[in-house]
Amino acid sequence: MENLDTQLRIWITQLLENALESKASSIEVRFHKMGADGFDVIDNGSGIPESEFASLAKTLPNREKNELYKTRSLGYMGEALHSLCRSSHLTIFTKHASCAHGYKLIFDSEAELHSKIKYHKLTPGTTVEVRKIHEISAKTQYAYKRNIKEHYEAAML
Repeated sequence: MENLDTQLRIWITQLLENALESKASSIEVRFHKMGADGFDVIDNGSGIPESEFASLAKTLPNREKNELYKTRSLGYMGEALHSLCRSSHLTIFTKHASCAHGYKLIFDSEAELHSKIKYHKLTPGTTVEVRKIHEISAKTQYAYKRNIKEHYEAAML
């Protein structure tokens, strides 16, 4: 994603779509310093099945040929997560409805699952935790943070 002006809004919107697809009845978005230090998207949906962990942040080829992508969606499967991996530190906490425990998933900058750690979680749902946005490029991080108020306001629309 090259356009920093809409990047935060697109990430948030796509993560909200993911939460709604998982049948979440409650979704919370927490911004840290208006998104300059990151954000969290927390839902009580069905969670992510373990079988999907490895490919979670991978984008699918030929997305432009998909009618849903062209008409109703602001993203495509894995697109927001993939972009977040490439430009920030991404950690996902999830518990699928069919699983007795939750997992902490940490992804590297190439969208590969770096680690999977079991943890105790009672209820199904997912938390996407994003930190250190654009840390890998000082110039891009400076531009992003310089206009963070505008990015934050655009994400609120």
